[in-house]
Amino acid sequence: MFPPLYLQATSRSKDNALSRLVFYIFLISAILLSSMGHAIPLPGTEIGTQASATYSIASGNDVQVFSNKVKTTIKALPGLTLEGSDYAEGKQELLTTVVNTGNVKIAKLALSVESLTGVKTYLVNGEAAAVGGVVAFTDSAIEPGATYQFKSVFDAEMEATATIKIIAYDANGVKLVESAEHVQTSHFTDKMAFHAVVGDPELKLIRGEQKPVNFRLGLSKDATATPQKRVMAFDIAFGDNAKGLEFIPQDFEVMLNDGGGTLNTPLKPGQEDQWSQDGEVLKAKLIRADQRSLRLLIELNETGEERARLSFNIGAKTDAVFSVHRFNARFGEANWDTGDLVNPAKVSSSSPIQVTIASADADGRSVTLTHAGNTPTVINAVDGQIIGLRALVKNDGEAADKIILKYTGTQTFPIDTVFNWNDVDVTTNEDQEQELALEAGEERLLTFSVKLPPHAPLPPQVAMLDSTSDHEIVLSAQPKGVAEPVAIKLLGYKIKITQRSVVLNTEGNKINYLVEPTSATTTIKLKLQNSTSTSTTNPSHDLYNLTAALDGLDVKLYEAAGDMCGAAPSGATATMTSDKIPAGGLQNICVAAVGKNGGLIGEISAELVLTVTPTLGNSTPVTLKLNLYLGQIDQVADTLEKKVVRGSSVSFVHQINNTGAAALTIGKADVTLVNNKKGWSSTFIMLEGVKDSQSRAVDTLVIAPGTSGRIEMTVMAPIDGTPGEYDATTLTVKGIYAHSDDVHALLNVIYTSQVETEGGTLVKQQALDAGCNITAPIYSQNAIDAEPGQCVWYQVQLTNSAETTIDKVTLTDSLSRYAEIDLKTITLKSANGQVNDVTVANGIITGKYREPLATGSTLTLEYQVKIAQ
Repeated sequence: MFPPLYLQATSRSKDNALSRLVFYIFLISAILLSSMGHAIPLPGTEIGTQASATYSIASGNDVQVFSNKVKTTIKALPGLTLEGSDYAEGKQELLTTVVNTGNVKIAKLALSVESLTGVKTYLVNGEAAAVGGVVAFTDSAIEPGATYQFKSVFDAEMEATATIKIIAYDANGVKLVESAEHVQTSHFTDKMAFHAVVGDPELKLIRGEQKPVNFRLGLSKDATATPQKRVMAFDIAFGDNAKGLEFIPQDFEVMLNDGGGTLNTPLKPGQEDQWSQDGEVLKAKLIRADQRSLRLLIELNETGEERARLSFNIGAKTDAVFSVHRFNARFGEANWDTGDLVNPAKVSSSSPIQVTIASADADGRSVTLTHAGNTPTVINAVDGQIIGLRALVKNDGEAADKIILKYTGTQTFPIDTVFNWNDVDVTTNEDQEQELALEAGEERLLTFSVKLPPHAPLPPQVAMLDSTSDHEIVLSAQPKGVAEPVAIKLLGYKIKITQRSVVLNTEGNKINYLVEPTSATTTIKLKLQNSTSTSTTNPSHDLYNLTAALDGLDVKLYEAAGDMCGAAPSGATATMTSDKIPAGGLQNICVAAVGKNGGLIGEISAELVLTVTPTLGNSTPVTLKLNLYLGQIDQVADTLEKKVVRGSSVSFVHQINNTGAAALTIGKADVTLVNNKKGWSSTFIMLEGVKDSQSRAVDTLVIAPGTSGRIEMTVMAPIDGTPGEYDATTLTVKGIYAHSDDVHALLNVIYTSQVETEGGTLVKQQALDAGCNITAPIYSQNAIDAEPGQCVWYQVQLTNSAETTIDKVTLTDSLSRYAEIDLKTITLKSANGQVNDVTVANGIITGKYREPLATGSTLTLEYQVKIAQ
């Protein structure tokens, strides 16, 4: 008894009907739809498109007008075909596919048996089907364009033929359509089959690395048949999707499983060798082997065993990018003399081999961590000091990545020491890890701060000697989610802490300051504290020498007046000596950068280095480094005045260039547009980059130093605006610079838009051509009904209703996804005759008229489409 016939659904692409397209998105829609092919429209689908025209009027402005919409409604048209091979070697079952070629959903199928030849039993759904019998399928519905696949099972000795017909019904049991007769034939003549089994279907290669691939080959036949000798062709070729891979031809070899020997190694292209197996002399020949492909011919005995093994190396090119490639070996019976396949339709494929190419680190992900510039690796510190460890981290990977930052060695530091990555872009992720996002190739300067606590005071009776302690901290960086040791980069620092200590810091321990370009001086208040518990020389007070350096710029140190920093007194210089500060006491010191641009005098950033040296003992100087960043922009407006067509819009672009050293952030709420007159409106978007660059719109515009951003404004004129009417639109922009919490006023610009005259009327019409053979269609704007396979003519006509000529006319119409245009039917005509400047691309038909179009003249575009079936 044979298994019953069954139905199995297989999916094809299903496209949703788009019934209405507004013009503002029709260009994008047409491009997307053209890539999806011509789908079969469902009954009731409405095909409605709107044409447009652009032209220049006397002022030189471009005008855009739109046509009316025309609508075509799709009628029901059932359809059904059968597909499938009528040949199956060594089997008693055939696969046949039912294709719903119509635009109506099929609810039920029935199979009608017209005739049977050489068949003892023909089973359908567990039932024996006889001539004239009908077997119903009650599986799920078949959507238009979708398929069902069923298996026919024959009880026959050699050959069997069944002539069948498929009948389709709707959900109410009403017959929709039936297929033409379909013949299924099965031949049971030859059960020979080659097989090639890959040893390891997955390889992981590092760029420049090679690894072997092994295949076991064999030839099987029905056990009752006499074994024969057959020639197998074995092919592998790397296509465009495996550009990073290459064969290593000199490593190719063929071996036997029964110990009969090994062929020459390497087996070069064109080289032939032979061996004896079970009394038969068998041969192998390498026809082709290069870096991209290979083909081997090998004789095998039909023993049902795997008797040969192929081995060759696959390498990843040194310049290959991180990628995953899949390929198959293909094999079939071949002619030894010609190397050609005997039956190309019977080529088999091995299971896929997957090769993953990675860099020497982790799958193309790599990070480097180095000391920044002249940053010392051995640092002397005192209690209470903030130590800034500067390091450069770089994403060496091939794509944007997230870097996990860590540190170790903190357990040896004094209790209450605070460690922190001092950068706003270092965030805490969901695993409570410190994380930094970097683009491919991006390098970032980071500061890791170590804030030492003040030394704990001791009882007076306890004698204290100056002493030091050595500590080590190790910073690390690695790509997120990569645990391999090779991916982790380490950076070590040694810190020597002296108990005789002095603390110099700023309010809030701030180290980055924004400099105002409009200010002549930048002043920062410092706190100098004697944090030493005791001193062998002076147990209660210490004097300190202070120096300040600002990359050669003018800087002054002086004592604060109480808690405030006033103007620097006459005679103040870059050095000073503090008061005698008792242990635990402090003194307020002021440091001022004097000169234009906030004291930077032409620079946009500088490092202010402050050094404190105790005058007693041999204490190591304490250094505090403060970063000064100039907040500064310049701006470029493309134009401040433009003309606009009533009911249309005009665009203005204002570019903001960050010429300072502090990043500038502008939020959407920081930008305001105000129109002066009623009926006028305006909107804006913020974009990254300079004018005319390809960039994305953002809600928050961040302009890094040396880069630009822009605000693109659209001003809409009222539909009832009168020629000569104008409106003044005021743009106001504020923003916040990095290292400052203050909101800065950036822009206040007025743009003027003026209404001008225009003219032009665009009308679209259509006509049904059921037989696709009309040469003179009669057009109207009326809706029509059409079936799949029928044709529709369209006419788009522009009339110049202005008082002057219009120029540079372009007619544009979108094509439906459900229809295919007949290029031979396209015409573009004016009063001067036919124009041949028409193009069709990406679902858009475009006609251009390069001469002036006189007042009252028309330009007409006509074409025919055929609805998909």
